[in-house]
Amino acid sequence: MTLIRDQRLRVFHAVALRKSFTDAGHDLHLTQQAISFHIRSLEQELGVPLFNRNHHSVQLTKAGIILFAHAEKIVALYGEASRSLAELREESTLRLRIAATNSIAKYAMPAAIRTFQSRHPKIQIVLEVGNSTRVIEYLNQGVVDAALVSDGVPISSNCRVTPLWREQIAFVVSHEHPWASREELSIDDLLATPIIMREKGSGTRAILERQLSAVSLSFNHLKIALIVGSPEAVKKAAQAGVGVGILSTLRARHSISSHDLVLKRIDGFDLTRDFYVVRPQNGSAAPMLNEFVSIVQGAMA
Repeated sequence: MTLIRDQRLRVFHAVALRKSFTDAGHDLHLTQQAISFHIRSLEQELGVPLFNRNHHSVQLTKAGIILFAHAEKIVALYGEASRSLAELREESTLRLRIAATNSIAKYAMPAAIRTFQSRHPKIQIVLEVGNSTRVIEYLNQGVVDAALVSDGVPISSNCRVTPLWREQIAFVVSHEHPWASREELSIDDLLATPIIMREKGSGTRAILERQLSAVSLSFNHLKIALIVGSPEAVKKAAQAGVGVGILSTLRARHSISSHDLVLKRIDGFDLTRDFYVVRPQNGSAAPMLNEFVSIVQGAMA
């Protein structure tokens, strides 16, 4: 594949090198008539003859010598550009660019990346991390090839969405919190106690808002004690007794197993969320990406 848009310059360069219309045609896979047409068109546009022709040879005119000096540089530059782009294509085939939400990145990605790279040691994984909204932005900006994201955030119609995983959203409290020893909790208990809330753009926050709306409530009915920008901050604040935290079970499992937090459920207020693989609608379903997604699913189970 050539980047040279003016085929005439490419033909002129070949004829000047080979000193033969016939040989240039063989090199370029063009007929002699086509070669003659391109040279004649170029000479007419420039207003000067480029070759002295006779039965035995083709020689450059003074104008042809001048043009050939520039053509050499132009052809060399196009060749360099083509090689650079080829290197980029080769490099991109050895790189998998993924964006993932905080929960997936921390609790599923390390094991998944380790497994994938043990099978494909030459493939580099580039991982971008953020809340659900930020992860979709990475995809829309072309920074990544695919996004692993939870529901609750807008996804462009230009994207292809594939289910990845479903999980429960947990309410967590410290061992000293009044909820810690209670067996049953209601929505009224939720409304009466301080809540630790994630920032706008968080999938967890969007799901809570959606569930509140389903029972004719909103954030205005909650006693929001603190708004934080990461799941880790939710955990720390809950451990410190600031209030009730809301976390994915993917994250909560670790804290519960290490006895840092107590997981609680509210009757009639079960929160679930789905995770998806999102990729551009016109993007290729590369086997490499599909394999990696399958490994992530296993790590999240």
